[in-house]
Amino acid sequence: MKKVALLIGVGDYEGDLPPLPKAVRDAEAIERVLKHPEMGGFGEEDITLLRNPTRLEMEIAVFHLFSHCTKEDLVLLYFSGHGIKDERGNLFFATSETYKDKGVLVQPTAVAASALHNNMNSSSSQRQVIILDCCFSGAFAHGLTAKDAGDRIDLEAQLGGEGRAILTSSTSTQYSFEQADSDLSVYTRFLVEGIDTGAADLDGDGSISVDELHEYAGSQVHKAAPAMSPEFYPVKQGHKILLSKARIGDPRIVYRQKVERYANRGEILESLHRIGLEALREKLKLSVEDSNAIEQEVLKPYKERLKNLERYREALEGALEYEYPLSEASHTVLRDTRDLLNLRAQDVEEINNQYIAQAAEKAETANQRLLRYESEFYQSIQEEFPLNAQKIKHLNRLKQSLGFHQNDQRVVDIETRITSQRERLHLSSLKKYEQELLKFLDADGNCSDFARQELNSLRLKLRLTTSHIDLIESRTISERKRHYKDAVESYEKRFIDTVQEEFPLSHTTYDQLKEYKRSLTLMS
Repeated sequence: MKKVALLIGVGDYEGDLPPLPKAVRDAEAIERVLKHPEMGGFGEEDITLLRNPTRLEMEIAVFHLFSHCTKEDLVLLYFSGHGIKDERGNLFFATSETYKDKGVLVQPTAVAASALHNNMNSSSSQRQVIILDCCFSGAFAHGLTAKDAGDRIDLEAQLGGEGRAILTSSTSTQYSFEQADSDLSVYTRFLVEGIDTGAADLDGDGSISVDELHEYAGSQVHKAAPAMSPEFYPVKQGHKILLSKARIGDPRIVYRQKVERYANRGEILESLHRIGLEALREKLKLSVEDSNAIEQEVLKPYKERLKNLERYREALEGALEYEYPLSEASHTVLRDTRDLLNLRAQDVEEINNQYIAQAAEKAETANQRLLRYESEFYQSIQEEFPLNAQKIKHLNRLKQSLGFHQNDQRVVDIETRITSQRERLHLSSLKKYEQELLKFLDADGNCSDFARQELNSLRLKLRLTTSHIDLIESRTISERKRHYKDAVESYEKRFIDTVQEEFPLSHTTYDQLKEYKRSLTLMS
């Protein structure tokens, strides 16, 4: 019996597929723990590592992995890279040659999951472990069902043999995520950590089975990136396949297990728990540096999640500062941000409720302050238009006391709207006063005392100041006098010309002169 492994990392892509710089490092990290004699125990010659292979290189390596083994051999295949579903929902593994044409996968450049299925089913090995750290990896296990003569064959019947285990970083519909502050992808990082530290030896028997590794990695992923849902598909005792050794009684592992029990929401419970850890550290003869390092490593997934929640909170707070209520575009950006931070809707629900409620309360208070300023501004501009320097100074002080800066757009909009309305009303009042004034003016631009009383009453009613009407009267009276002078001169010239042509005047000519006089608005 031997143990063989094929480890594939594909991170170099072009075109529509973004690069995955961690993919090759993922495969190298898996290789390290598998080759370690005190962990995986795989022989140097029994591990094949492919970095950014072509489609043909990958398919040949997969063929040799499953065809050159016996019934008792343990066969492990690991893949980190892009998983792509075509328009029919079929899964493909991207190679360094893979690309899309107008958004459609060019299938001959990728390795079909069905090809891997065929190699697995044709293999003599009855202990097969498949680990897929890629998008839609859960679709691989679902694709193992097949149809034969119209009847669906279930997964266990399709595979046969003693056991097979498939570990996936995500479901059939999920994307897998990378984290910016880690050298490895989220899922692989905890697979490696579980083997490297022995923390995945959950029953303490000195061995790590695939189900223990899945349980450990899945729980850690849930702490750091709860939006991801790693899945496990064992078939016919596949969960009992032993993948690695763990050091029984290792002080670091014992201490780590205790810390895992005491860890809660990114902190280690104090008082008795802290005292208990101190006592355990002394009993295990661990240094303070070692114990602190273990504690920080255990707490890291919690803290990463808390950090992501804080980043989401900052994004939401910034969006609410910009607008409330949030537009659909803002909601879309926040959902994208949540997904990029590996968070679920329920993870950010409390933050959403808290900050949106605060924004609503803040908006209500702001509306009340705006209404007060609007009322004050309206009253001031009704009393006097345009506003004098004293009124402007008073309104500026009011704005400051209400917490509005000088150029607050909400305040500017109120001032612009009310001023515009007042401007139109003012112009209408001036026009009305001018029309009444014209009715009362005589030819010399004068009006009677009675007319003056009527005009003054009108001025007060229209809320016009003397400065407003002084300009109107000066212009109107001046125009009236000029018009009268021009009319008189025009009539005199017409009269002289007519008399020179006809004297004495006939009744018809005399009537024509009278009509001309009326057209010049001259009094008889």
